[in-house]
Amino acid sequence: MNNAWDVVILSTEIESTRTLKETLSRNGMDALWSYSISDCRQLLAERNIGLVFCDRFMMDGSYRDLLNVTRMLPRKVRVVVVSRSFDWDEYLADLRFGAFDVISSPCRPTDVEWTVSRVSRAEREASETERLPQLQVH
Repeated sequence: MNNAWDVVILSTEIESTRTLKETLSRNGMDALWSYSISDCRQLLAERNIGLVFCDRFMMDGSYRDLLNVTRMLPRKVRVVVVSRSFDWDEYLADLRFGAFDVISSPCRPTDVEWTVSRVSRAEREASETERLPQLQVH
């Protein structure tokens, strides 16, 4: 699966990071690794990042801080929250705040593959919409 965008893993958890990197690699994708929100902010400024797998909490903030950064970018960056706990109300709050999805940690390869597939489909649909001629109403 070749994408025109890069993937970042924003995590301090070794097991989760390893599973994400291995699963993405098996699917033809290389992932950049970031250890902090501020480091990820730099990657977002320098690279064409389309997807970030982010631990719920980092040493210098949370996924919500990352979402606030991505909202300021001229392109769409999808953020997937990686969480050790699952609570339905928290899941819904994460989606309302702007997360693309939430997956459990340690990550299961099928969850990662499904998420990447959904992001790729959303990217294709967005680019197709941009190419459609705009109707003018008189």
